[in-house]
Amino acid sequence: NGDMIIVLPGHSETLTGAAAVVFDKAGITVVGLGHGDDRPTFLLDAGTTVDIDVTAADCKIVNCKFGAGYAVIVQCFDLSAEGFTLIDVEFYDNAANENFVDYIKTTTTDNECDRLTCIGCRVSSPDTGNDAFIEVGGDLDQLTIQNCFIKLGVAAGEAIISVATGKDLTDLLCT
Repeated sequence: NGDMIIVLPGHSETLTGAAAVVFDKAGITVVGLGHGDDRPTFLLDAGTTVDIDVTAADCKIVNCKFGAGYAVIVQCFDLSAEGFTLIDVEFYDNAANENFVDYIKTTTTDNECDRLTCIGCRVSSPDTGNDAFIEVGGDLDQLTIQNCFIKLGVAAGEAIISVATGKDLTDLLCT
C-alpha cells in the first residue's frame, strides 16, 4: 500500500488481452514523467476485450496516455474498486475506426466504485462508436470530474456519464 511506479518519458507499451494490466494491490500510484507526446503511452490493441482492470482500492494514474488501437474496445478501465483516480491522463484513438466504447466502466455492484476521480483528463474521439466517458453500472457516491476536456463522436446516445437505469449518482462534483 502506498507504492509508486515511475514511468520514464517516451516509454511505450502495447497491451493485449483482457486484464492486460491488473491493479490488484491497494494504494498503487503510477506516475508518468514527460510532457505532451513525450509522456508514457499505453496502446490497447489486438481485440475488443483488451482492458486494464482495477480491483484494489485507492489506485491512481498520473500523466499517462492511453490509446485505442482496435475498433470498439469495450472499455479502457474495468473498475471494481473505490477511490480510483486519474490525473492529467489523455485518451486517444490510434487511427480512424479505432476507439473505446467506454473509457471507464464501473461494476454493477452498488457503491463498490465510490470516490472515482478524474482531474485534468482529456478525451478526444470523433468515432461514433463511443458510448460514454464513464459508464456507471451501480450506485456511485462522490464522483469527481474536474477540469477535463471530453469530446466524443456525434452518434445518438453518447454521454459524458451514462448511468444504468435505476442507479444513482450522489454527491457529484463536476466542474
